Amino acid sequence: MNGLELSRAFYEEYGAPMLQEQFPAQAGLIAVGLLGSGSECLGFDDEVSRDHDFEPGFCLLLPDEGVVDADFFTEKVGAPDGVLTVDQWLKLPQQSLLEATGGELFRDDLGEVTAIRAALSHMPEDVRKKRLSGHLLLMAQAGQYNYLRCLKHGEPAAAQLAVNEFVKSCIEVVFLLNQAYAPYYKWSFRALRRLPKLSLTAETLEYLLTTGNDPELAESKYDMIESTAADVIDELQNQGLTKAICGDLEKHAYSVNDGIEDGDVRNLNILYTI
Repeated sequence: MNGLELSRAFYEEYGAPMLQEQFPAQAGLIAVGLLGSGSECLGFDDEVSRDHDFEPGFCLLLPDEGVVDADFFTEKVGAPDGVLTVDQWLKLPQQSLLEATGGELFRDDLGEVTAIRAALSHMPEDVRKKRLSGHLLLMAQAGQYNYLRCLKHGEPAAAQLAVNEFVKSCIEVVFLLNQAYAPYYKWSFRALRRLPKLSLTAETLEYLLTTGNDPELAESKYDMIESTAADVIDELQNQGLTKAICGDLEKHAYSVNDGIEDGDVRNLNILYTI
């Protein structure tokens, strides 16, 4: 039984009766669930997770004058009702959005918390495109352009930094293409493997991160970078996000940016969200 299952069972056996017996007038107004940060909220906890902060529990979102007091959402995304400005959407880390929408509600009779979570569950399309364009550009610069050049300059450490940058941005891109939020970095590969689109990218990215950069291996790694770029481009085209016809991720980055409808967002620096 993982942490989420344990907390749900704890609520059903002890929490629900306690609320009904001790707060019968308020019980139907209180939203209850396991929300926020922590691997158990995402179903990622395992035996190792039990060495700290692991116990059954649940969150109570209390009513304030008949309306759910959503301090939780203010803390996570800066808005109690989940209504964000475009700039907030552009600047919020995916991890914060995942913490606001992850976990599970056990009870929400009013439906207000459910509605807020639904409003935050998908970022606006222009925001998705802006984030995509920036990370596609970084993938191009770090992986397709700088990786081998750093090795030719005799800078293996810089080459590995280029690999790291390529992988980090590729992870962001894959989550954006799945219209899902990327978790805290230590869970990114576990979450990546569960995605419906481009999940096999996880194996390639893990190989890129965990292997050296001797000349023979470097050529193989560069081929993997180009193969990963091709898979990403295929999905960009499948979703109608790019009009570019080539294997250069930089050109696709600017094509995605050109497709942003809001002129103010489109004209921001392409790396504005990075």
